[in-house]
Amino acid sequence: MLEELYREFGSHDCVLYLPEYELGEEDDDGIEVDPEKYPGLRLSFKKVEALFIIRKDSSAEHILIAALPGHSELLIRWLGKNANSMKKTVECLSLPSSFPSNLGEKVFYIFAGHLADIPDDEPVCFTQKVVAGKEKQLRLLIAKVLWVYEGRRVDGEFYERWRNRRTNHCTGR
Repeated sequence: MLEELYREFGSHDCVLYLPEYELGEEDDDGIEVDPEKYPGLRLSFKKVEALFIIRKDSSAEHILIAALPGHSELLIRWLGKNANSMKKTVECLSLPSSFPSNLGEKVFYIFAGHLADIPDDEPVCFTQKVVAGKEKQLRLLIAKVLWVYEGRRVDGEFYERWRNRRTNHCTGR
């Protein structure tokens, strides 16, 4: 399910595909329970197909896209060491000012709304589940995130490359 996205974006060293990733148990807020905080607690894990996009600089952000068992839902999780760097990422993504039609942009539009209320120095974890089968609508967001993680702002050059992506990959690689 996610392998097609990996084939498209896997040439970037910050993209990782794991066909059998063990996703840990989540609390009521959708955050994975840290087993080190609860020694002796028996946690359940489920094997999922996973695509990671990992920011390699000091901001320590990453995005997890996981196809949940049964393949009826996708889990999209965005984590960061501090809200300030994530706010800068959102700013550079140039999301639409009103609710977007593209699934990937919708998810990050929702994340951005919640991010506004979090103090800059706080670590952040957002999780959103969406209906599976719309993975192709994540392509634009992944391309934007890769562009930003390479130190650029989504602008006219990005969109020109995105329109011409069949002949010139949108991130210039």
